[in-house]
Amino acid sequence: AAENAGEEVEAETGDDAQAAELSGDADASAEADASAEAGGDTPIEDLLTTDGWDSTQVADYLENESDLPELVRDPLVTAIRDVDQEDTAAIDTLITQLRAALDLPEAN
Repeated sequence: AAENAGEEVEAETGDDAQAAELSGDADASAEADASAEAGGDTPIEDLLTTDGWDSTQVADYLENESDLPELVRDPLVTAIRDVDQEDTAAIDTLITQLRAALDLPEAN
């Protein structure tokens, strides 16, 4: 009987370890989802600068995080996707428009 009790404790410990491992996986997955929703670890204020510009992260932010109405958001997302990534003047103009739409101060 004592031998069986030891096996039961081992089985329970194994189950607990597996449950903790699964819980850890769920935590890591939730953190990854949160990062993805936020467009990564970079705040939108930093992305909306000439140096920090990342069109994919900005578009993802607008689509998943912003509270902008669809009629404002969709044309901005289209502009982000269509802007020539080599045209810094066009990107600067777009950044100004995005900051205004999101009610953020002008970039320094």
